[in-house]
Amino acid sequence: MILKKIVLSDRGALLIDTILSETDWEISLLIVDDFGHHKEHYEKNPRVKKILRMSDLIFWNGLCNIDSAIVGKYLYLFNIGDYGSRRLCDDFHFSHYQFYLGISYWEMFFRNNTVDACIITNTLHGFINDYILETISRDKGIPCYNVFYHFIDQFGIYNINTEKLCSISVDKRESIHLDKIVGYRNEFNYDKLKDVPYPQIAKLVYKIFGAKGIRIVSFLVRGKQPIHYRECTLAEYLKAYYKIKRMQKYVLSKYSEFDTHKKYVVYFLHYEPEAVITGNSPIIDSQLIHIKMLSDALPKGWILYVKEHPDLYEKFNSWELEYQIPILPTFYTKFFYDKLCSFKNVKLVHYKISASSMIKKAQAVSTIAGTVMSEAVLYEKAILCFAGRRHVYYYDENIFHIDSTADIQNAFQKIIAGYKPNYENIVNACSKYLFPANDAGKSRIITTINDILSQENIKTYD
Repeated sequence: MILKKIVLSDRGALLIDTILSETDWEISLLIVDDFGHHKEHYEKNPRVKKILRMSDLIFWNGLCNIDSAIVGKYLYLFNIGDYGSRRLCDDFHFSHYQFYLGISYWEMFFRNNTVDACIITNTLHGFINDYILETISRDKGIPCYNVFYHFIDQFGIYNINTEKLCSISVDKRESIHLDKIVGYRNEFNYDKLKDVPYPQIAKLVYKIFGAKGIRIVSFLVRGKQPIHYRECTLAEYLKAYYKIKRMQKYVLSKYSEFDTHKKYVVYFLHYEPEAVITGNSPIIDSQLIHIKMLSDALPKGWILYVKEHPDLYEKFNSWELEYQIPILPTFYTKFFYDKLCSFKNVKLVHYKISASSMIKKAQAVSTIAGTVMSEAVLYEKAILCFAGRRHVYYYDENIFHIDSTADIQNAFQKIIAGYKPNYENIVNACSKYLFPANDAGKSRIITTINDILSQENIKTYD
């Protein structure tokens, strides 16, 4: 087999070990997180020619050799870039600069390097460098594959060039059980605290105060500290936390009673900031606009219930999402809830109401890419889905795919007329396109991409 040179953006070191052990690919450039000592671990490997941390890209200081014609081709990516950058640092100039810097870096890289393919993991984290990389590589005719978590413990491979999910060869498929990928999980593994100084004390602090308790202790010991590429002071941190708690109190006053006596549709909000929104719904990615569109098309006498994602209350003070405290007020605003509650026949309900109880009697369920869709499938409810081609449910014709207000109006007309979805092919679609998130699944991902690149088995993908 011909040696392949690849670019691998693999921040969490998801696929690097599998690639190094199961292929002979040369990695022209490897991009990893600043966390986890990945750079130190792989920089001496002879097959990894160059390795950069995320911060090396963010603070790259090379020649900015771009022009208006190049920028114009990628200007549509700015919204995605702004959203993704503000998940790290709530600063317009930081966001703006990252967009232009990303274009400049990748244009420079491809002028000076020849590669056979690009592989990106976790693009749904929303970093602009990933979106620019996949777009520029596609425009230059370089194969590019996006490997990302799909539902819980499942991977998907999206072929950027064909704009389709890659399927698994028939002899390697496993049946997917939808009942195992539904439901909300809010569990914390205290093993994550093992690398923190004085882990037993940290565990106690975490139990009483949450992740903010550990952060505040760290502030008191170290002074100001970087939180995702921006230095933050204790005063700034506490001010943001106070604003979040005030907003939560404000939102609680907006809640309405959940009443099943009228016909209703449920829109399940995604946690924001969460890049799954822009990743799965890259064109119309405003949840507020989704709700407005649904409200305008809602049949007479129907109610649109909007339910918040529990993470907004249960996890922002967790080890997983605490780093977002300094920037969360940007996404969590009075305007959002005031406008939402002003829409015709729209009611915001308490986040603790179970999704199952709302889905059971709903006329339809709507969201971008939430696991609640799988629950709606199990209850055989109509689904109005705002996700695009990256999501496995896009490939089932029994789900209403929403790209316009006309699509919503058409869906409601069919539902009123007695539309009954037939989801028999959903499990087959999941089994066809999703890889288990384990070592065997990673191996199949690399084999699938290798087969496509080598054109040895064209029938293993669409």
